[in-house]
This record gives sequence, structure tokens and C-alpha cells, in this order.
Amino acid sequence: MQKLVGKLGLVIPLYTSDNDLTELLKLSEQNQHEDMVDDEPLDTGHAVYVSSTCPHTVSLQPNIPNIIQLIHSLDKISKCNSCDHNIENWMCLSCGVISCGRNIQAHAHDHHSQTSHPIATSLADLSCWCYLCNTYIENNITNPVIFSLHQKKFSSPHPKEK
Repeated sequence: MQKLVGKLGLVIPLYTSDNDLTELLKLSEQNQHEDMVDDEPLDTGHAVYVSSTCPHTVSLQPNIPNIIQLIHSLDKISKCNSCDHNIENWMCLSCGVISCGRNIQAHAHDHHSQTSHPIATSLADLSCWCYLCNTYIENNITNPVIFSLHQKKFSSPHPKEK
């Protein structure tokens, strides 16, 4: 066994109480109990619901060709129109403005508040968000934008693209 481990270039540390897995398991079990309140697990997240029936996407339909044309002209890293931040940015699907998300300086939400433009898409994870429905959306109207962004970001077609 030692010869095989050596050939593979692996190093197996000597046993000590510090690397004893039974001790790590005990710590893990203790941590699980700390995540409980009155014998109920703490809320550590939730499932994301994606709607296919957002009524606000219809208003986007005339803008989609312009948005796709804008996507083709973008650099791979696009900055927030307000603060020049280059991560967690969203593109407004009504006008194409790129703004940072809620976890940065919330310029995308500010843009929605100022313009009432209902839907933006994340340049990070390519999801679409409707501010008016307060939910993620995916449908035949937003899909061409997502497919174009995917092609731009990954230089390959989106798996759902026909």
C-alpha cells in the first residue's frame, strides 16, 4: 500500500488525535445541534421558485432584438453604469442599462425604482428577475436574451437552445 501511495504522490499523515475522524464527527454533530432552536432547524435557505407566467415580459417583446444587439457589443466584463463595479451586475431588459445588484450598491433596484422598468437579468448567473412580480422568471420572451448572454459569456450555445 505504501508503494502505491508513493507512486500516486500522496502523503498520508501519521495518526494523531487532531486528525482523528471520530473527533471531527463529534464536532460536526455538536454543530448540528447549535443550528437548532427549540428542536427546530434554523432556516438556512430556501428553494428558488422560477415563474414562467410573468405578465410583464410582454412589454419587453419589442425591445428584445435591441437588447440582443447590445449584448453582442458588450465586453465580457461589464461595469455598473453608476459605480463601475464589475461583479454581480444586472442588465435592464427594457433599456439595456447595466447596474450592480442588491449585494453591492443596489443600483439595479434603484434603476427599477426610478424608471419602473420591470425586469432585469443577472450577468453573473443569467437569471431574470421581475421586480413587479418579485420573482425569478423564465419564458420564451426572456430566453433569447439568456441564450445570447450565455453565448457571450461561455462562447458556447445555451443547453436549452435549439
